[in-house]
Amino acid sequence: MNDFENDLASSIAQIIDEETQDAKLYMNAHNNDELDDDDEDDVLSKKSSGNNKNKKIVTTVCITMVAVVLITVVIAIMLIIKNNTHNSFSYNYKTAKELYNQEKYDEAVIYFEKALSGANSGDITTITEINMYMYDCYAATGKSYGQIEALNNILAIDKYNEEAISALAKNYYNTGNGTELNRLIESYKNSKSYELLKDYIVAKPVSNINSGKYENNIMVELSADTESTIYYTLDGSNPTVYANKYAESFEVGSGVTELKMIAINSIGVKSEIVTYNYEITYNKPAKPILSAISGTYSENTLISINNLPDGAEAYYTWDGTTPTKESSRYDPEKKIEMIPGNNVLSVIIYSKYDQASSVSTYIYNLTLASKYEYAQCLDKLIEKLTATGVLKTGTMLAGGEECRFVYFSVVKIEDKYIYVVYFDIVSDGNYERQEYQYGIDSNTGDTYKVTKNGTAYELQPL
Repeated sequence: MNDFENDLASSIAQIIDEETQDAKLYMNAHNNDELDDDDEDDVLSKKSSGNNKNKKIVTTVCITMVAVVLITVVIAIMLIIKNNTHNSFSYNYKTAKELYNQEKYDEAVIYFEKALSGANSGDITTITEINMYMYDCYAATGKSYGQIEALNNILAIDKYNEEAISALAKNYYNTGNGTELNRLIESYKNSKSYELLKDYIVAKPVSNINSGKYENNIMVELSADTESTIYYTLDGSNPTVYANKYAESFEVGSGVTELKMIAINSIGVKSEIVTYNYEITYNKPAKPILSAISGTYSENTLISINNLPDGAEAYYTWDGTTPTKESSRYDPEKKIEMIPGNNVLSVIIYSKYDQASSVSTYIYNLTLASKYEYAQCLDKLIEKLTATGVLKTGTMLAGGEECRFVYFSVVKIEDKYIYVVYFDIVSDGNYERQEYQYGIDSNTGDTYKVTKNGTAYELQPL
């Protein structure tokens, strides 16, 4: 019983005692009055003795009833005061802390809640302290929801309370609540409190290729914390878990590409979105530069291309026409073998992105010791075709149609230097080139029907 209750009990006892004494005095006074009346008039006293006795009984009953009512009222007041005392802030807060110190956390929470309801709404320090006690109680009993509620109550009135921020982040992390941890991190992004969350912040992913302009395709490699997964987009949209999941390097090609990526850890905490911009414009290769300059040669010469880029291919012709991908392909291992006679070598380079260079043209006059000149070889061919019934004359087929031979080139085929010529036949007034060609060995004079399979020549003796 506290001091207030002791004082109240003493006051009530005193009131009861005073009331009892008053009642006794009242009874004695009436008894004396009745004795004096009896001396003066015994007759009247005897007659009225019955009435006086009744009056005494009534008076006693009334006094008793007044005392009882008074005591009842006092007891009721005591109960009300006592009840109010037990519901007071100080009582509940004191009781709650006593239970807390006794590690009776579930009971302590009940009294902390009562104390909280009775606390001054403007007393931020006390409200914060009570909620932190409640957080400790919920933490001790493993009640996550209660912990979160208590900490959020603190932050609602004291947004930058460091202890509450740290505890809330830890709770979210330990319970795998990445969604709420993301929100917490975002809400303190531009404040000093952001430093309190550094252990939970996912590092931004990075690319091995910086933003910029490039002339070739680039291979992009992404990296982030080992505990994170990278998601990315290439169309400028913000990445989510439904975007491309990074597994290996990827190629970025021609045009403008906006790479956006994000790292997300195992509980869903996200890094900031990172953006890289790439602009790739293909440039055509430089004009081919050959190892042999134009001129006259008397020995077999191999010609190489000095400036062939990595991944590029080159093509060439010996008849002065513009080379394409259908022409002879340059082999860096074998190079280009110069052919006898006065010939035009044309070379073009195609990059790995199919960009064509300008055509380089070189003129070579290679004079080799050979038995027959071109004119002699052509005569041998006409002679052979006439003998086999193909030709009537050098310009007419056996059936009377006009025809002609057109010099193409000297080609090395099967270690032979062959003069190769086109064969045209007049059709509807125009010369129509035949799919096959004719060839004459410059050293033996042997004649052949020449067909081409890709870039390879095949000889069929006539």
